[in-house]
Amino acid sequence: MLQGWIRARSRRRVRVVVSVATVVMLVGVLTPVASASHFRFGSISWVKTSGNSVDFTLKGGFRRDGYSGTAGDGFLAVGDIFTENVGATGLDFGDASSTGVLDFKTTAINAPDNWALGDGLEPSSTTDTLISHTYSGPGPWLAFVGSCCTIGSLNNNATGAYVVGTGIDLSKDSESPISSVPPIVTVQEGGVRTWPVPALDSGGQTLRWRLATAAEACNGCSDPQPPGLAINPTTGAVTWDTTGVALGLWFTAVVIEALDGSGQPVSGIEVTYLVNVVPKGTTAAPEFVSPTPADGTEYTVEVGQALSVALKATDADSGDSVHIDNLGLPSGASATGIDGNPATASFDWTPATGQVGDYLVTFTAQDDESPPLSAPTRTIVIHVVKPTNRDPDCSTVTPDAKLLWPPNHKFRVITLAGASDPDGDPVALSVTGVTQDEPLNGLGDGDTAPDAKAASASNAVAVRAESLPGRDPVVVDDAQRPEAHLPRIGVASEGKRVIAAEPPEVAMTPVLGSAKRQHAARAPRLAVIS
Repeated sequence: MLQGWIRARSRRRVRVVVSVATVVMLVGVLTPVASASHFRFGSISWVKTSGNSVDFTLKGGFRRDGYSGTAGDGFLAVGDIFTENVGATGLDFGDASSTGVLDFKTTAINAPDNWALGDGLEPSSTTDTLISHTYSGPGPWLAFVGSCCTIGSLNNNATGAYVVGTGIDLSKDSESPISSVPPIVTVQEGGVRTWPVPALDSGGQTLRWRLATAAEACNGCSDPQPPGLAINPTTGAVTWDTTGVALGLWFTAVVIEALDGSGQPVSGIEVTYLVNVVPKGTTAAPEFVSPTPADGTEYTVEVGQALSVALKATDADSGDSVHIDNLGLPSGASATGIDGNPATASFDWTPATGQVGDYLVTFTAQDDESPPLSAPTRTIVIHVVKPTNRDPDCSTVTPDAKLLWPPNHKFRVITLAGASDPDGDPVALSVTGVTQDEPLNGLGDGDTAPDAKAASASNAVAVRAESLPGRDPVVVDDAQRPEAHLPRIGVASEGKRVIAAEPPEVAMTPVLGSAKRQHAARAPRLAVIS
């Protein structure tokens, strides 16, 4: 199963094993660097940018009251930046290099459960939540975060090591899966409890969920998972019969693998979080109701297109108030709501240029009981795509000459320019035909055939400077690009002056190419003086 060993030389002195699944396999002993009783959640995902370069997204969940912030209680608020020096969290790239201690930007908070969720920042940046790294080769590599120690009051893996990793093999995959889970999932004791671990792979690969092994989750601890906890390998739904289990916090970790066509893992991530078992009591947990979209609902929106999603949650306990929140929003998105029973909220986002891609947005609903109870999360998938391609605008196309003089029966190259595109795409003008409303070989003064011929440039044509009085050669132009094909544009003349009127509706004789009758000219006309 093992492909090889990578020894990561860092302050933690971790020896790392990369499996065929390119998912975390950790053995050895972690050197404690700080008390990590703050740790609640961890996940690392990545996407290839070019060559052997990768952008990582590191999400960490920590004890909120361990850090000062701008919230009314003096602790972290959404948007606050904090240095994660309690556990000295940094990203080890697995090639004997690491970031050092990272700053995080807070993306979500939960004051009752005392956690804050944040994205690791690129070193020396206060805004960039993508951590870039270039490897010496395609891999396999293992990027990871690891420390000691977990919370001392955990029911499993107490005061132990934790490791969060992601496998990278750029010869097999160009991105990892992504996932979104609350740092603490609260369930009641007594009965089978279920909650989702949503995930998405932008490459469209099939995903497989499994519980992390002891080597992957906690550096070989003896109790990496709550007893009896299970996860559906094809849906990511977790089930746990909590009847008779100890109350309080439990440690768990999930591995999500992307599979190739033969069912072999090509990339993977690990998601580590906590489960809080509270007394069953007589109160009910809130639940999402219509018009809240079903879990996993997918939306495809174009850049610049507004998306609005309505949310609603109720609680069977009439005296409870429910609060709807989220686990972080895309840049530029907003979520506003009104607490109550029912609680309502609205998610609104108009993706901007540069935000093309796939997004998981996860919503939470929690009541105000003590301890508070939560509904299973609802996650939507948003696919942001480029705008539907719109036709170029050729209303501003002009020839580079308004008059042809003298009428010496010689060719003059006319070049067309000035088209624009509402999507900002490049536009290529191409002359595909020329027609005229006079005989090809008439009795005019020195009438000479042919009257037009192709020029060397696609947006140019050679037109002979001759015409019968009142007759108009017409240059026909196409704006061409892979996505669109515009109607042709006529460029004509009348007498010795430039006109803006449409050419007369007369039968046009093809001179060059296969142009047909053209009566919808929109560009300034080209006067050919006779």
